Amino acid sequence: MIIDNLLAKKDGTTLIDHSKAVEKIAILMTKNLNIVDKEIIQQIRLGALLHDIGKSINAYQKLFKNDLDKKMNTFHNEIGWAFLSSVLDIDKNKFLLSGIYWHHAATKEPKVFYEILNNLSNNDKKSLLLLYNELTNENKSIEDVDMGKTPEIPKFFIDHDFCSHKFLLVRNIIISADRLVSSSDTKKILNDEDFCKHLLNNNKKEKYIIDNHPTYENDIGGRFDTQKNIVKSINNKTTIVKASAGYGKTIIGLLWSLKSKKKLIWVSPRNIVVESVYSSILKELEELGIHLNVELYLASKRVTCNFDSNNIEDYNADIVVTNIDNYLGAFTNNSNANKSYLINNSDIIFDEFHEFNSKSALFSAFILTMKIRNRLINTNTLFLSATPSIIDFLWNSETNETLILPNKKTHYKAQHNKLYNVNIIEPEDVEVKKDSLIITNTINYAQTIKKEKNVDIVFHHKFMKDDKKEIQDKIYELYDYDKKGSIGRDSVVAGPIIQASMDISFKMISESIMSPETTLQRMGRLNRFGENDVVDFNIFLKKTNDGNKKFIDNIYNSDLREIWYEFLVNKKIKSINIDTFYEYYNEFNIINEEKIKEVIKNKYKDSKENLLKLIPKRHCKSTLKGEVQETNTLRNNTIGFYCIYRINNGDKYGVTEPFSENEFYGHEKDLKEDRKTEGRVIDLINHINNKNGFKYNSRYIKRLSLIYKGAWLEERPYVGFNKEYSKEYGLANLKIYEI
Repeated sequence: MIIDNLLAKKDGTTLIDHSKAVEKIAILMTKNLNIVDKEIIQQIRLGALLHDIGKSINAYQKLFKNDLDKKMNTFHNEIGWAFLSSVLDIDKNKFLLSGIYWHHAATKEPKVFYEILNNLSNNDKKSLLLLYNELTNENKSIEDVDMGKTPEIPKFFIDHDFCSHKFLLVRNIIISADRLVSSSDTKKILNDEDFCKHLLNNNKKEKYIIDNHPTYENDIGGRFDTQKNIVKSINNKTTIVKASAGYGKTIIGLLWSLKSKKKLIWVSPRNIVVESVYSSILKELEELGIHLNVELYLASKRVTCNFDSNNIEDYNADIVVTNIDNYLGAFTNNSNANKSYLINNSDIIFDEFHEFNSKSALFSAFILTMKIRNRLINTNTLFLSATPSIIDFLWNSETNETLILPNKKTHYKAQHNKLYNVNIIEPEDVEVKKDSLIITNTINYAQTIKKEKNVDIVFHHKFMKDDKKEIQDKIYELYDYDKKGSIGRDSVVAGPIIQASMDISFKMISESIMSPETTLQRMGRLNRFGENDVVDFNIFLKKTNDGNKKFIDNIYNSDLREIWYEFLVNKKIKSINIDTFYEYYNEFNIINEEKIKEVIKNKYKDSKENLLKLIPKRHCKSTLKGEVQETNTLRNNTIGFYCIYRINNGDKYGVTEPFSENEFYGHEKDLKEDRKTEGRVIDLINHINNKNGFKYNSRYIKRLSLIYKGAWLEERPYVGFNKEYSKEYGLANLKIYEI
């Protein structure tokens, strides 16, 4: 066999050319990221060079040369891993072996080491050896293939704080380099250095020098000079800025980014925050007189942008505004892994990052990416929050500490010095007035308050998309900066959806206390523009049952919640300005630092356990009840599904758009399923099938267990009769609609 004739794909690209091109790009990526760890650099180089060695076997070559469309029993990434495990020192090459195995998703039924090697012919083993020797300039023989080893299949994520981030970085650079080469001109990559530099260019089209910029036109209270000075003081690659709500963190983030040539990715916890940030960025750039390309990226696609979208690929604007799920998708989902180099080589802003802290896999995935940024590569990261969580200890190292500004004990001063009357009240004493907001921790409680106290507007995330936008727009119309000081506006009760990044201001807020962070975030929607001399901030503690305690412990901690409440009660606060309230917030965190860290560590431990369950699959997993989603999601620790509900308008067959629910099995109890319900579900599905995007498989519409099979697809949702929907309440329990 002539090694030079081995193919990497059907277009005639040879394995040697492809392998060397991927190696070259991967090396350039390590240089651009300023990686200095010699072991990591070597593992990336060798892993990139050998990643497709499994394609040298006869079955793959027949596939490529005869242009066949045949499914392989064993995939080339598995073959490459097994063969290289037999000829390399596994412990010394654990990063590259994992990277090679996982540069494609796992099969439905992965094969173990000896099974893969036993299925290879002697000619296949010779081809693998010949290509290995050609690429590495070594001279291994068939005797060097050690069939007696017993390596385990590499895990996608490992529970090892010391090196788990190294596995992730090696894998992501191998994947990024491979995908980039596969979509480019291989010969040009091998022979044209300028072409390679252009491929890896990640710069904005414009660099901005802060000192030379004129006065900011929308400068409130002379803050612009202060904001510029804050940015000038940031000289660390990882920095947290603690600034009170309404301080102008968007301007600080933009000025920080504009010091650098690199593109910016602005990451927020939830879509409503993302959308608000996107609008703020466009507004502030216009005020600064700077035009940069900005895109809003959600659900793995560009939603909108301020430029001709035909000229720039998705996720390639000067500024990409997205949520934490899309950001982490490049590190946890193989189909998006090609973006990981671009992300690692960009400046990143994490906005309202305290919301990442939970037991879900999302939290530990986020910490993994921060370990990469803070310890292994030389790129800049900025954290912006009025209420930053104490989580930097999870990614800090002895040589790379996070800079906290102005310092650990204080915040930057608020833009006004107006007074807040802080009142500790009982839940039953919550008042509803015009120009007021009540914030609860659960949707059901918000809906109950609306019904019992006749609140004008209820707002939460369980509305259909158009209705949610309509309500959000109405709240902005009533309570944004242009309406400051108005009176007689509709009262609002809302869940946590309203507490961060909505640039709105109320005259009175009552909150069902959750945590120090949520208290300060909610306070940030009260007299935000300093339009009133004195306002009322009411705090009440709603006692928890077992279900609520579990919910609170996932988001914060029920014990710390009560400690925070007692802390405020003991302060006997009457009238206070916002800066003093932030002093109390910092005091509480310092006093309870060890307790808070212990809670965070326990959440992180639970989060890592959930992250270990995330495995990208080529095919769906099978269960006794049928096919379900490929994997648990970053936010949900159980299998998710889609569900539709009846609309409370008298139409027997009127249904909602699909809602994503957290849990598939075990949800049957909540759905109140019985023989009668089964008949209603089947009748409704038969009526809506092949209408409005619903596409059920007719053989599934027979009994509930079969309908379960397809409910992981949005076009084949399950039907819930335990709740109903209305434009007034959103998706609500049936009790809400009882007269």
